Amino acid sequence: MVFSTWSADELLSFFMVLVRVSTLLILFPMFGDKAVPATVKIFLSVCFSAILFPILRSNGVIDVQAAHQWSSTTTQLLMTLFSEILMGLAIGFASQLVFQAVHVAGDFISQLMGLTMATSYDPHFESQAMMVSQLLGALAMLTFLSLDGHHVLFRAIVESFRL
Repeated sequence: MVFSTWSADELLSFFMVLVRVSTLLILFPMFGDKAVPATVKIFLSVCFSAILFPILRSNGVIDVQAAHQWSSTTTQLLMTLFSEILMGLAIGFASQLVFQAVHVAGDFISQLMGLTMATSYDPHFESQAMMVSQLLGALAMLTFLSLDGHHVLFRAIVESFRL
């Protein structure tokens, strides 16, 4: 893929794919952690967008000629950019809800067991967290990865473009 031979419409379409993927990766359960450096997140979003864009274009999911229409005025371009950001944030937020629910359940279990003083620093939340919620969070992440949940989220990205 050579960016220098692309037209302006192709670059705008690629940029919109990049915006959706990068906003989703900010909230993605594995890569959205604060422990992952921002440069790694940027690199992954550019790589995933570079892989995804030609596939979406060849399947007819993305119409490059339509980019001229939605980028004709600044208002339409900003509305398209805002909708791409919202779509990425919605998918990422939905994926984070499950892990936040597990964290809250761990806090609740810790309180019921009387283990509220058993806390340690949690790098994911950058604060003190109860040990039971950290254990449940690690188990939830391992279960998520073993059930190929990350593949399901990648498929959700692709399917979001089809919608």
